[in-house]
Amino acid sequence: MIQTARELKLENLLSLRKKMTMKQIQDEMFNLELYLKENNIEKNGPVVTTTFSVEQILNEQIVDMEILIPIKHSVKIDNTYLLKKEFHLTNAIFKKHIMK
Repeated sequence: MIQTARELKLENLLSLRKKMTMKQIQDEMFNLELYLKENNIEKNGPVVTTTFSVEQILNEQIVDMEILIPIKHSVKIDNTYLLKKEFHLTNAIFKKHIMK
């Protein structure tokens, strides 16, 4: 199912943006989940990723990516992550795959 002209608005997001290899992206996703669990922070929606660019460096792809995780309550976080008030995406395409 594909829908167009959709809107996505999320508030209170834990954010990490950096240039990473595919392996580093997997590691960071794991670290984010661990951080949430260790600090009793509850997710409040889907994880959103944004890719800003992809570079080829020494036969390896480096992705400039931001990982956004909506959380239930505003919390004090360490310097590894940022807290963003809002993410608002307009005129988006939404695709849902249903396994039968």
